[in-house]
Amino acid sequence: MANNPEFEIEQVERYIDYLTANTADLETTRDTHFFPVLQKIFFYQAYEVLRDVTYGDLAFPFDCIDVLGGRRRILVHFASTRAQLSVLPAFAIKWGQGETATSCPRLLIVQNKPNDPSLRPLTEGRSHWVSVLDFQGLKRFAREGFQSQRDRQASSAVRLVQDLMEQLAVEIARQKVAVDELEWRDLERLLGAVLQGLGYRCIVTPPAKDGGRDLVVCDITQDDVAWYNIEIKHWRDRSAGPKAIQYCLETALREGRRGALLVSTGGIGRAALRARAEVNADYMRLAGTAKVVTTCRHFVARQSGLWTEELPLRRVLFEETL
Repeated sequence: MANNPEFEIEQVERYIDYLTANTADLETTRDTHFFPVLQKIFFYQAYEVLRDVTYGDLAFPFDCIDVLGGRRRILVHFASTRAQLSVLPAFAIKWGQGETATSCPRLLIVQNKPNDPSLRPLTEGRSHWVSVLDFQGLKRFAREGFQSQRDRQASSAVRLVQDLMEQLAVEIARQKVAVDELEWRDLERLLGAVLQGLGYRCIVTPPAKDGGRDLVVCDITQDDVAWYNIEIKHWRDRSAGPKAIQYCLETALREGRRGALLVSTGGIGRAALRARAEVNADYMRLAGTAKVVTTCRHFVARQSGLWTEELPLRRVLFEETL
């Protein structure tokens, strides 16, 4: 659970320091240790990290993809040497010289030694396309990403909205405000603020063309980073039908999420329940207004100190669901 960004970045920096002192371990620990570290580095920048991918005829150990489905994508390559300086691989030089397609992803080269100074003009001229970082540079990159996220969360506007939503969550938990009184966008912001308050990373998607998910929420643990989609249907005059379930499910599967939750405050129709029976119950869940109230109560209990147990995000999302 991502409760303490400073603790997370310190973990990342300690491991990078270890690699600096034990360069020979880079290849042997790439998957077992560097993968979760890279996940944490990109976690606060809203990227999901995939392992062992190909692009064209090239293989890369990691691929960082924008979780909201935008065009942002960063391919990660390791360059390890016993020499005093590192030299870019041939394909990276072509990337930097613009010999690849303009639609290609960004390329991040992680090296165990500083880059040969003669290649600096190449990488600086195409820094938006190719980034070359030794271990100390990777530490700075990670720290800057964490700090940018903390600055955004600390802005006056973001903090004010968060405070208002948290106050609203308290009133809903105490049953002094009904969920039906909220507008659809406020309900999305409410759940986003509550999940943030529970210690998870939560992104409220844009109000138009959200792609089949209103919230993208993530849990980061010692050895894993898991993303889930939440779709909210705040209809007062009708229940969710099978099309809503199909759209939510297809989006989550296409984006490689760990699971999906459809919250319908107008209830779940019989046709939707029949459609629900045809999908994996462990992957997609359905819920109504009670789910919103329960989540708000979790938030209040945590803020008051009554809830000390660290609950996995999957349990928070999927308990008391169909």
